[in-house]
Amino acid sequence: MDEDLALLGLVDLADEVINSSLGVAKPERRIFEMAADRVGVPVGRCLFVDDRQENVDAAIRLGMQGVVYRKPRDLRVALSPILSDGVLAPPE
Repeated sequence: MDEDLALLGLVDLADEVINSSLGVAKPERRIFEMAADRVGVPVGRCLFVDDRQENVDAAIRLGMQGVVYRKPRDLRVALSPILSDGVLAPPE
């Protein structure tokens, strides 16, 4: 995964990348917990975005916010509380 991200120029896209090479996979509860642990935030402060409803449902059951992604507007709506004029709002 790291090599693929580097090849695509996406290394700086995310602080952490969590995938099934860790021994668990979506929609298993543990992978969502691992993701929250890796970034050091409670699950209630996480937004999980996926194109599969069952994965989003699993994240929501754990306490995350969830969005089923079908088109860019889905993500824009989910991020609108933290966006200001299309740019990430500064921390308060």
